Amino acid sequence: MELAIVSRRAALLCPIAAMAGLSSTLLAQMPSATKEPTFEVSVVRVSKPDVQSSNLNLREDRLLAQNLTLQYLLQFAYKLSSGSDDQIVGGPKWMKSTRFDLEGKMDAETAAKVGKMKNDERLEALRRMLKALLADRFQLKVHQETRILPVVRMQAIGETKLVKFEIPAEGSTDPKSWQGLRNDGHGHIEGRGADLKMLASVLAVQPEIGGRLVVDQTGLPEHGRFTFELKWTPEGLGGTQTDSDASGMSLFAAMQEELGIKLTAGKGPVDVLVIDGVAMPDEN
Repeated sequence: MELAIVSRRAALLCPIAAMAGLSSTLLAQMPSATKEPTFEVSVVRVSKPDVQSSNLNLREDRLLAQNLTLQYLLQFAYKLSSGSDDQIVGGPKWMKSTRFDLEGKMDAETAAKVGKMKNDERLEALRRMLKALLADRFQLKVHQETRILPVVRMQAIGETKLVKFEIPAEGSTDPKSWQGLRNDGHGHIEGRGADLKMLASVLAVQPEIGGRLVVDQTGLPEHGRFTFELKWTPEGLGGTQTDSDASGMSLFAAMQEELGIKLTAGKGPVDVLVIDGVAMPDEN
């Protein structure tokens, strides 16, 4: 399954991991905000059972979610890894199974204010607005803790092979002018203007990682944007792929050879979100 996360300035195509990752500022306040932006109108409904696709669209004046679980919405809102459920503790089983269609619409003043923000600031504002919506419609109450969990560490080996991203000119028609991260699910990840938290989140959903959280310990800038391409032979496929489909290497070997980043399994402190209270929403 693939989600499309689209903003006014960038198009991001990724699995259920989009723009997520670990953060030591899980509940940080938006800087210099005098009035917290909120959605003026919200609509929440249980998805129809015959819907196959899932997506999250960020438009100029609204957020649209289709066929998504509350678990995923929390992962997006709180910038958690979607490759593991370990970062969300507690809550009823329906959080992971019941899917919802959701819409949050801003008033004109808020939309104009958010629209003037830089892309990263805009995403942070939308995440905070989604938190408020979930608290209102799902009666959600949470708190943060730090726990020791199984992790896979991303560690740089000397100088990495990641290339610093150059922002394309305004109005560029170059097919490579997209920004974000693409994962076709067959041993291929490509990033353009992607940060390492995005890469960590996509790596976390790969079967080779075994459901562990992936933690960035490369020492590279937290908000650095890079261009890279990673190809490997997915676990269990052996030699069934052609050379054009994969490199023939395992994920762990390809990360080291192609990106200069070593993956090491272990345990470490991780921020987790503990569910103190939640309820099925009234539909409208």
